[in-house]
Formats: sequence, C-alpha cells, structure tokens
Amino acid sequence: MAVKKLKYKRIEPFWEVSALSLSQIFAMFCGLAATIIWARFLPQELFGEFKVLMGVVGFVTAFCLLGLSQAASMSAANNKDGNLNVVLRWRIFANLLASLCFMVAYFYIKLTNGDEFLLEPLIIIAIVFPLYNLNDICMAWINGKGLLFELGIMRSVYSGLNVLGLLIISFWDIHDLWKVTLIFLSSIAILNLWMMKRSFFLTVNNKVDSTIINYAHHATIAQAFTGMMALDVVVLSSVVSSDQIAIYVVALQFPQLAKAVFSVISQTYTQRIFESNSTLQAWTRVRKSFWIITAAGIAIGLLGYILLPEITVFFFSEKYQLAAQYGRMLWLTICCLGSTTILGMILIATKKPIYTYLSNIGYPVVLSILYLMLVQFGVAGMTLARVIITIIMALYFVIAFRLSLRNCFRE
Repeated sequence: MAVKKLKYKRIEPFWEVSALSLSQIFAMFCGLAATIIWARFLPQELFGEFKVLMGVVGFVTAFCLLGLSQAASMSAANNKDGNLNVVLRWRIFANLLASLCFMVAYFYIKLTNGDEFLLEPLIIIAIVFPLYNLNDICMAWINGKGLLFELGIMRSVYSGLNVLGLLIISFWDIHDLWKVTLIFLSSIAILNLWMMKRSFFLTVNNKVDSTIINYAHHATIAQAFTGMMALDVVVLSSVVSSDQIAIYVVALQFPQLAKAVFSVISQTYTQRIFESNSTLQAWTRVRKSFWIITAAGIAIGLLGYILLPEITVFFFSEKYQLAAQYGRMLWLTICCLGSTTILGMILIATKKPIYTYLSNIGYPVVLSILYLMLVQFGVAGMTLARVIITIIMALYFVIAFRLSLRNCFRE
C-alpha cells in the first residue's frame, strides 16, 4: 500500500502551546459556568441525581482499558499508525462489556425495586456508551501527532459542548433525568464519531507495534484505581438526599478550580524539570518560582477563605450558601499546599517507578478509605476526606523530595 502524504499543516510552536494553555483555562471557566447553570436554573434534586449517575459512569469508565489512550499517543508519535485500529477495537470491546454491565444494573434495580430514577438513564447509557467513551483515544492520537493547536481547539469544543447542552436543557425546561442524560452523552458520542474520522485521516501507514499495546495493558492496571475517586457522590448518595449531593458538588467547585490552576502552573515547568539530570538541578531551576507560587497561594487561600461565602451566594444563589461552609477549608488547604505538586513533578522526572505508583494507586486508595470512614458525617465528612488527602499528598511530596535531594548531595 502506498504511503499517504501528510494532509495537515503544522502551526508555529508558540501558537500551539498558547492554544493548549488557553483551552485549559477555557475548560475551567466552562466547568464554573456549567455549575452556575445547574445551580441557578435547574432543580437541585435533578442536579444531585445527574451527578450520582455520572459518578457511576466515571467509575465504570476507569475499567475500560484507560491505558489505551497512552498507547494511542505513543503510537501516533512513533508513526505506528496501524495501532489505531487495534487500540479502537480493544476500547470498543471494553465499552461493550461496560454497556452490558449497565444493562445488568438496570435489571437488578428493576427486580429489587431500587432507585427507579436510574432505570431509563441506564438504558440510555448502555446504548450510547460504546461511542461516548472514545474521546480520550482520539485526543491522545492528535496529541501524539504533535498537533497541539488542534488539540487545544478540540478540548475547548468538548468543554463548550457541556455548557451548550445545559443551556438547551434549561431553556426548554427539561427536568427528566433520562432526557438530560441523552443530551449530554449523545452530543459527546456524535463529536467522537467525527474525531475518529479525523484520527484516521491523520494516519500515513499501517505499521503495528505490539509492544506499545502490551505496555497499555500494564498502564491500565495502575490507572484503573483512578475510578475509585468517582465514587464519592455514589457513596454519599447512600446517606444523604440528592439535594445534599448538589450542595456537595458546589462545595467542591472553587477548590477544584484552584487545583486545576495549580495543575496548569505545574505544567509550565514541565520542560525545565524533565530536561534536568538530577533532583538538585531541577530544584535549582524552579526553586525561586516555587516559593513565589507558595506565598501567592497562601495569600489567595486566606483571602478566599474569608470571601468564599459571599462569592458562592453570588454565583450559585442562596440555596447553596451552606456549600461555602463545607468547601472553604478545602479551598484553603489546596491553595496553601498546591505548590507541592511541582515537587511531585520533580519526583516523577527521576523515572523511578515507585513515585508513579504511589501517586496513581496510593492516592485513590487512601482517598476511598477516607470516604468510607467519613461518609457517615455526610457532606462535611466527604469534604474533610479531601482535606486530609491533600495534606497527606503534600507531606509525601515534601518528604520524598527532601530524601531524593539528600541522595543527590551524597552522590
């Protein structure tokens, strides 16, 4: 078969990186906008029920061979374009098994007279899920091809699609959970079909590298634990009403926004850290910035702790005033300790597997244990669990970093 010529033109690196960074910022604002629409224009009970449903979807998604997205990115970067067919076949197979699980859950709930509000949405999910859970593969393929500008654009489209769906739901006053689920999942699924077509368009050969696929299966084992973090709303729903779950989601909004900001900041130091030959060299390159970010985070954290009640009411209405009381301590903790994620990146740059496993497996496992221990205290207990895990991870980053730095001096 003749090798196809590239049918796309690369953008200047500056514009590629700028588009990617802007897409992350845009995604954060879309998340905030989506929560505002939920809180102000839609019933609190519907908000809570939908979040429980998506928590279940997120948990199941974690077992659908997540490592395949890494395989897609690696294959695209190494021009092993024949792997795209293999990766998609494996993912669709896993998605079909997940759809079968959703149908089993449907019949179980129906036979046991469980939460009937989940019945119709589960049918929708079972039908749409095989196409809904493909966007990470397509995005990873574009990323592997080095098309960062296009990647940024598509991330923005996915983020904007959620807000558009909510606007449609609120404008037409749609309050049926199955209709809301259909709008959200089907819109993503349709976009994924176009993304698959785009991914195949970018292929230039039929080369297959089975070692990359084998690596993906190993990566899947570690990443499967991340699904445990999606269970918070599911666990919480066993002890509180849907209204309280909506309050919990709003309580997490600003802390999660702060966490996302620190993630974006950390990524700006990726090249400097990963180009370093040792922990000492990496620390020398980022030390000044680290202390500036830490000081700024503490100042913003203290200010936000004071103003969060008024800000929460302003954005989400008085119905969610209690959310600020639950979320303000988590906000303060994340802001004060968020800079330690830079130390975590320095540890990852050492290429020692233990640091990767402790972060990818230890974090969700400990957090899940905390959820189970503290869920009896309702929303307050679940937010406290997040405060504790944030402190634990910060201590781990600091202690492990100091030990790694000490080893550099010994050498």
